[in-house]
Amino acid sequence: MNTPLTFGQALRQARGAAGLTSRELGEKIGRTHATVSYWENGTCEPSIDVLKALTEHLPLEILFQGGQILLTVAPKIRKTVLK
Repeated sequence: MNTPLTFGQALRQARGAAGLTSRELGEKIGRTHATVSYWENGTCEPSIDVLKALTEHLPLEILFQGGQILLTVAPKIRKTVLK
């Protein structure tokens, strides 16, 4: 069984799959590359509105299950639980 990814790991993997730099992703969602880096390094996590914006530019799917937010990363499906 695969170990779930942290949010930051999932974001970095999805960003890489989309072929985007942190700067390019930040520009697409109206954030700085430093903010994207904070998310990827686990310093903080984005709001649900930003998560929705991320799904428009990355191979991500947000699922709500049992009071938790699960983030699915494609093409290699992995799930991570957000706190």
